[in-house]
Amino acid sequence: MTLTSRTVIALVIVLATLGCHGSSVPSSPSGALCARLASLCASDASANELTQCERDVASGSAGLDAENVVRTARCVAEARSCGEATGCMAGAALRSGTTFLRDFTYGLTR
Repeated sequence: MTLTSRTVIALVIVLATLGCHGSSVPSSPSGALCARLASLCASDASANELTQCERDVASGSAGLDAENVVRTARCVAEARSCGEATGCMAGAALRSGTTFLRDFTYGLTR
C-alpha cells in the first residue's frame, strides 16, 4: 500500500490532534505536536513559545520521510509523560540521521 502525501498529512493531523488536550484545535500537524508537548512538559507555554516550536518542528521534519512523521506524531500523541514525548522526538531525529547516513554511504560508494 502506497501512502500519498495527502493521506500522510491527514494521518498526522488526526493522530497528533487525538493526543492534544488543549481547548483549541491546532491548525497544523506541527501545532498539534507542540500543543501535546506543551501539555506534557510546559503547561504554561506562551503563544510565542508554541509558535517557535511549530517553526522548529516544521523545519526539522522537512528531511523526514512520511513514515517517520506519522510514527513520531503517533508516539507523541500516545505519550504519557514529558520524558516519553521527548524520547519520541529524539527517536525521530535518530531515524532521520540513520537514513541520511545510509544514503550518504550509498552515494559515496557508487
